[in-house]
Amino acid sequence: MNKTISFSATSLSALLFTSLFMLAGYANGQDSLFAFVTHRGATSLAPAAAPVTNYKFSVANEVFTNLIRARGDRHKAIPRFVMNNGRQYMAWMNPQAVEIGMEERIYDVCIGFGPDSLAALAAVLAHEMTHYYENHDWSRSFVSQNEQLSISEEIASLSEGIKLETQADYMGGMLAIAAGYDVYDLMPRFLERAYAAYGLPESIPGYPSLADRIEVSTNTAEELKSVHAIYHTAGLLTMVGAYKPALQYYEHALNAFQSYEVYNNAGVCALLTLLDYMKPGEFPYALPLELDATSRLDKLATRLPSNEEAARAALLQKARNYLVNATNLTEREAVAALNMSIYHLLNEEPFDAEYWSTKAQRTAIRYRQPQTSGNAQIVQGILAAQDGRPDDAERLFTAALPKSRAIAELNLALVLGNRPVATTTTAGRATSETETIQGTKLEDILTNLTDLEVNVEVDKSVFCGKKEYEDHTLFLHFADDGERYAAFQITKSNYRGLTATGAGIGTTRTEIMDQYGIADKVIATRTETCLNYARQGVIFCFDADDQLVRWIVYATKLIN
Repeated sequence: MNKTISFSATSLSALLFTSLFMLAGYANGQDSLFAFVTHRGATSLAPAAAPVTNYKFSVANEVFTNLIRARGDRHKAIPRFVMNNGRQYMAWMNPQAVEIGMEERIYDVCIGFGPDSLAALAAVLAHEMTHYYENHDWSRSFVSQNEQLSISEEIASLSEGIKLETQADYMGGMLAIAAGYDVYDLMPRFLERAYAAYGLPESIPGYPSLADRIEVSTNTAEELKSVHAIYHTAGLLTMVGAYKPALQYYEHALNAFQSYEVYNNAGVCALLTLLDYMKPGEFPYALPLELDATSRLDKLATRLPSNEEAARAALLQKARNYLVNATNLTEREAVAALNMSIYHLLNEEPFDAEYWSTKAQRTAIRYRQPQTSGNAQIVQGILAAQDGRPDDAERLFTAALPKSRAIAELNLALVLGNRPVATTTTAGRATSETETIQGTKLEDILTNLTDLEVNVEVDKSVFCGKKEYEDHTLFLHFADDGERYAAFQITKSNYRGLTATGAGIGTTRTEIMDQYGIADKVIATRTETCLNYARQGVIFCFDADDQLVRWIVYATKLIN
């Protein structure tokens, strides 16, 4: 069976970040320094200021929308975003009006960061979003996690206002990274410019000092780099079929940040493990399972029941539990609904599968997620084929081709009875030479590996590492003193080297398949289609135009 998985690394190109603030009216000598407290009974903030509704509002509102989506919290009403031309507050949260706002002046400060301007906007708005969504009872855990900070020695005795502001600095940064904004090293510079723009002193009553804020932001950036490495390693492990360690990594990431993505990923891992229990030919279709790259996961059992039927039932139940949580946490992401439809498909519940695939398609169309829309059509095509309607299946697979070509092609060939088979010539052309990046074999790098930039203990005897090179990034999974490991080299966008067969950036998917044959797995993300060739230890990733944009050389020794 040619298994196809689908992975969305969205948002976790990212996970999390650091620091921001809402300084309300310091320059005017108001008696409180955060507007969501001083204006608790107000219906609007700073009424003398005129609303800003031009392109600046549009840009900031798009960032705001991305943050709301990343937050994925449906337990409270979604606040509206507003902007005005006032010069009294940087940004604010008003719970009575259910609004989050920012001034045009702080918008201009953010834009001054050029390529990092959207990240700066995200940090401002994520801080206020944290004030809105979070319960402010976090101080003890913050102290235990930041014992090395001077601020942690005082935080238990700080006024409630300072505690809340420090939390918003910390958790707001996490949310910004989760939404995909690279703010790891931005905050120290941003904080200094913002204070200068508003003429604020380094120490303000009721607020952490500027120095402490910078210290918190620097510390948080280091923590988040670790989470980022764990998150990406989990996705890479999933790509090569190592679902159990991938689940372990996602569970570890949950300790830092909670959202629908990890629930979704856990459900996908369970369903992919279920496929390994199926006999050849039992389910011949290529499933467009979408793994979205992070809430509270019940720990999965480390071993499955020896009875195969019980094992399948356990995996289905785990998948359902995780995907129910994922679908409950977001209305705008079609991925979780798509994966829920596949759960029902594998659980032999066609009516429920049809409902969820239709919901996924409608959501994907509404929020412009074309690949997920195509994948929903593929599920509907599989249902049609199973129902004895090959003409309908062919029509649906054909309609999905422009949006999810690789997966649609596999299923279309199957229903037409002409599924392609790799020939000895095409399958073996790339085996004579080891794949390398920058001319260095992965085994040689691992032999001489020192000074990892990220080295995290994921669990007892399980470690995750990351190291940046000039034109590629190394991710490492290491367990049981090397008895089990997985190493991945991922080319960066600036890499201009070639593969063993002379392929490079811009090579088409068809050309790669001519050189390497039919892939063992097809992994479809929202922006890429990836072909995994296990024998050569390489994964090729293509953009929407089917052109090669990066590839991953990997080596594994794993017991799944």
